[in-house]
Amino acid sequence: MFIQGAFSIRPGLQAKWFWWGQRSYYSSNAAVAYTVNKYSHYNDVLGLISHVTKYKIATFGSLYYKGLAMQLQNYNNTHRNKRIYMDINWAYVPSFGTW
Repeated sequence: MFIQGAFSIRPGLQAKWFWWGQRSYYSSNAAVAYTVNKYSHYNDVLGLISHVTKYKIATFGSLYYKGLAMQLQNYNNTHRNKRIYMDINWAYVPSFGTW
């Protein structure tokens, strides 16, 4: 299903920008798994940067993406047979819903 005004990232995953932030639409569990995996890799890279350089901002970024991946996975697990979306506002606060 195509969302009006959204761009396709991969099959089952589309994103759309709004004045308040970005919404990602997930129409398959595989698309959620892709995003969770991608965020987990961000977590690994930022954790390595934090360890090597001692930059604390990388530690916060690492924790943010780890938490975001866990929240998305948990929301998807509770709504396994539904299409879900994830909003991330300009303050990087996520929220979730079904569509």
